[in-house]
Amino acid sequence: RLIKWDEVQSWAEDRILLVAMVGSGLVLLLAGCVCVVGWRRSKRRRRRKKIAAVEDDDEEGGERRALFNFARLLLATEIRGIKTYWHMIAPDEETDSYHPSEIYPPLFSENLMVGNVGMTDVTASTWFGTQNLYVHMINFMPVTAITRELFGKGYVREEYSRIIEPLLYDGVEMAWRGYVVCDRAMVEPTRAWGDALGRLRSCELDSAISLSQVLYFIAATDGFVAPTGEHADADDRGDGAGDMQSNDDASSSSACSRNSACAALGLTGRCCPASNGARLGCCDTQGGRSESTNAPPANTSQDDGSQSCSANSACAALGLTGDCCP
Repeated sequence: RLIKWDEVQSWAEDRILLVAMVGSGLVLLLAGCVCVVGWRRSKRRRRRKKIAAVEDDDEEGGERRALFNFARLLLATEIRGIKTYWHMIAPDEETDSYHPSEIYPPLFSENLMVGNVGMTDVTASTWFGTQNLYVHMINFMPVTAITRELFGKGYVREEYSRIIEPLLYDGVEMAWRGYVVCDRAMVEPTRAWGDALGRLRSCELDSAISLSQVLYFIAATDGFVAPTGEHADADDRGDGAGDMQSNDDASSSSACSRNSACAALGLTGRCCPASNGARLGCCDTQGGRSESTNAPPANTSQDDGSQSCSANSACAALGLTGDCCP
């Protein structure tokens, strides 16, 4: 039969449109599948990166922990070695795991501290001297936070009472006094504070310590009680301590109340000199007498020539010229 062209054309258009719609749907479906697969792969990659980062952190953390534990092992070994082979206790003292009595003979143990250990040779001396104080203090320095772990209170108490206390303080050179005061601070921190204020001059201490370091070490020690009151920095000085000038006249004239300008400023305690040996600018007395009656006017000349350096043997011996006295 005859087929009308219009009908054929309409049928073809319908089929083409259907194919186009199906094709578009398939393309969209495929694109959606690609997006889902890509998203999942990206998510897995991010997850793997996070896991890898965590593993890296764990590895680095493990290395840090291993290094930290190794440092602790070294420190513990050092402390145990020192307490065993350097710190000796008196023969009549009770032994412990750190101080076995069979290592050194009783006579040698009386020194309480070994100076040098080399193979089977030990001495209770140093290369610069044989005094017991040198042996103890060279092994006490430097003063740090670990000092409290290295020196037990029981050992320091024995060391201080038998070796150091008999020397206080005239028998201790200023270079060593900072260490001596810190040693005392281990068992008597409050008294050591007074010693530091009254017996130390920072500029003359050993280069590895200072007055501020000594005071910080004392203040951070268990049992320290800060002195209070008017004379907290001068009068509470512990056994054997005191001002650099110990006679009564010097002590009384050093009081702030005995110097009108210092008293007018409301200062209390010691001013002339202060507890650290410094003389404040407000001081108007020296040796209990007025400076105005003690010393000649600044511009006064002396005709006898006694102020010249050459007229004073000690100044001349130093090669000084001009006027020295004053």
